[in-house]
Amino acid sequence: MITARYTGSKYWNYDANTGIAIGATALLTIAVTVTLGTLSITGVDVSPVNPTHGDSVSFDVSIKNPVSRSRSVTVKLFIDGVEKSSRSLTIGGGSTGSVALTWTAQAGEHEYRIEVWESGKLEASRSGRLSVSGAPGSSFNVVLTAFPRELEGGGEVYLQVKAWNYDGSLIPVKGFIEVDGDRIKNIETKIPANANGDSILALSYNLVGVGTHSIKLFLDNYDGKPNGKGEEHWSEVGVEVKGSVVSPNLDCTREVFPGEKVTCIVSWNPKTTLSSLTLEEVWFGTKKVWDIGLSSVELVKGPTLTPSGTIQLEIKLDDNFANYYFGERPWDPIDRVFSSYKDRLAGYTYKVKFIFDDNVTAEDLIMVKDRGIMDEVKNFYNDFKDNIDAGNYAAAMYIFLKGGEKLGKQGAKRAGGLLTAALLVLDIHDWLFGPKPNTGTDNNDVVGG
Repeated sequence: MITARYTGSKYWNYDANTGIAIGATALLTIAVTVTLGTLSITGVDVSPVNPTHGDSVSFDVSIKNPVSRSRSVTVKLFIDGVEKSSRSLTIGGGSTGSVALTWTAQAGEHEYRIEVWESGKLEASRSGRLSVSGAPGSSFNVVLTAFPRELEGGGEVYLQVKAWNYDGSLIPVKGFIEVDGDRIKNIETKIPANANGDSILALSYNLVGVGTHSIKLFLDNYDGKPNGKGEEHWSEVGVEVKGSVVSPNLDCTREVFPGEKVTCIVSWNPKTTLSSLTLEEVWFGTKKVWDIGLSSVELVKGPTLTPSGTIQLEIKLDDNFANYYFGERPWDPIDRVFSSYKDRLAGYTYKVKFIFDDNVTAEDLIMVKDRGIMDEVKNFYNDFKDNIDAGNYAAAMYIFLKGGEKLGKQGAKRAGGLLTAALLVLDIHDWLFGPKPNTGTDNNDVVGG
């Protein structure tokens, strides 16, 4: 619980001429209490405390709901990383709920974990260890362990077979270890007469592929086959491989001029262990530019990225894009009559960010350059001609004036008269109202980064 408190005071207003109080203002004490909504496990009672092989072990879990609304949760029991039981329940507001999870005990040392889930999100967990004694009449027992139990993107897992000998004599055993149903190791060894949780086998294995992998051990004292002959023992452990956060490769056009096209190509990164990625958003600087139906932005290929495929996106830095990026202002007659802001994109570096599912992102930088004198001449001519051909005479006049300023500013100033006055009005307007990209407060001059 978090409480924020503000205390004020009371004061009077007086008429300056008569000195009579004309009203009072009271600043009241306001307390706001915020209750954090995280579910919590308040207790786990294991019964029996010292189970024997084959016993039904009960895990009684108590869960507290701190908020006023009812909540539906699912409680799961994992033994050695493998889910063995789950129950769902609804816990009233401000109440504590309880649930019992059961497991048939297997001889050996085990790790248990209780998890509480709500709407696909892990809310709380608690772990512990449990020792199970051997079954009456059993001559031996074995347990498979794995370390680590979680891997980021895959890697080596260390496997160990521990054994207990209840017979008091050397026991030959045979069997195998399998991963997700595929046999990776055949076993033929002996359990020492005094084995009491001793290691009889150790090996490492490289796990790949996102998900929880089931690793199973089988051993018997007969033929090493699960056929009901001899004394058979199984042991299982789960190892979770989490998706790698390695970003895919993003390559965009490095330098462009206003009016030109930016091409971005996304290719697969071999270190990414996910099977595919789906593009959800694209940001140019501080603006989301896809998927919003902007005609200047075209998804040429995609939106699904696979190890053998690519995604291609094209962004044309034209008038339409600039007007969206900076925002048109209907109240400004110069903006409405005299063209767009595409030249205002120039002179800045922009971060382009592709956002995929599974919280995977890819980024690149694009520099929008100011044109040199010859580029300005070509751009000036093309823009002027395009607007004349389209009948946009007001826009063409604006381009003519601004183009004349860029190409012959000193000559224009010497010419004096109406041309200079028109340029001055436009410059003042741009200085007062003209939009500029927001580079933030981090002093790196990158828009959006």
